[in-house]
Amino acid sequence: MTAHPFAGDVLEAEDWRFPTSMLNEPPPRFRLFTADQFKELPKQEWAAKHLLPSEGLAAFFGASGSGKSFLVIDLIAKLAEAGSFFGHGVPKVHRVVVLELEGQAGVPRRVKAWEIARGRPFPKSVQFVFDSFNLLEHADIATLAETIEIHGGCDVLVIDTLNRAAPGADENSSRDSSLILENAKWLQTALGGLVLLVHHTGKDATKGMRGHSSLFAAMDAVIEVTRTAGRREWSVAKSKDDSDGQVHGFMLEVINLGADASGDPITSCVIQTDDAPPDNRPKPPTGDNQRIVYTALLQMFQNAGVYGKPGAPATRPCLPLDQAIEETKGRLAVDQKRQAERARLAINSMVASGVLGFSEGWIWLP
Repeated sequence: MTAHPFAGDVLEAEDWRFPTSMLNEPPPRFRLFTADQFKELPKQEWAAKHLLPSEGLAAFFGASGSGKSFLVIDLIAKLAEAGSFFGHGVPKVHRVVVLELEGQAGVPRRVKAWEIARGRPFPKSVQFVFDSFNLLEHADIATLAETIEIHGGCDVLVIDTLNRAAPGADENSSRDSSLILENAKWLQTALGGLVLLVHHTGKDATKGMRGHSSLFAAMDAVIEVTRTAGRREWSVAKSKDDSDGQVHGFMLEVINLGADASGDPITSCVIQTDDAPPDNRPKPPTGDNQRIVYTALLQMFQNAGVYGKPGAPATRPCLPLDQAIEETKGRLAVDQKRQAERARLAINSMVASGVLGFSEGWIWLP
């Protein structure tokens, strides 16, 4: 660490004064813009349009069995061949490096299944790393960055999964989460481009990504993968261009890869789009806090066991308002003392706009 330039010195009052020459010149680090100069600001660039920025940190998360591994493989391929991911165009061919730290044995099968289903080789601009990696160790970070640069650099680095990349870290600790984010940002700065963290939901899926809330807050984009009894979906939980709330259905198609030494079939899956209506689900609201609360409530309704409370249709699952507030407030990126107030306000607003029904302390989807 570089020593502070004043370390060990005793400063007199006049030492803190700016040189006279600086008083007539603005600091070179800062530039002031008027509204008509906004056109001079850099344009937003995309890895996948209106989904993933070309630079920054992003997260792709879901529960085990939700299908996220197959979605990630397809996303990686589309980034590497300038394709289209569920209608989100990819402007250029990306060099992608994937740290496969979990379920490495399944990766070759997923890639082969993709090739069979798509009828073409998997893009050669994707490189996989199967060696262990520790995001908490500066030596590992520096060595990885150097290795990638030696091999031509990359536009997108995928870390799959964050949990395996930070062994021993307490994900619920603000201190450990801050260290993870600091090191991930250092890696992103060293490489340039986008760092995409593949992560899990917590034990309570309504609270989103596992771990401290600062993780979600620090992301430039977040994609959530969910699975219900009859449908798999991925949705934009956070985006730079306010496209939050977009929902896309998908299915897993089983691909036969041959047989093992015993003659048993070897299979894997690829994703296919599912354009079926999502069970007449109402259009998600547009306010930031409303979207976050609404996404959490959808999962809660799926697990609710109470139906047809006064005012609600007999087939609609219902939730106590107080429970809904309590279990969604922690997802809001506001001061902890105001989380319950903001969650209540978000739910009240959705009731007023007809997104939620309410009567006698219970809420439901109309």
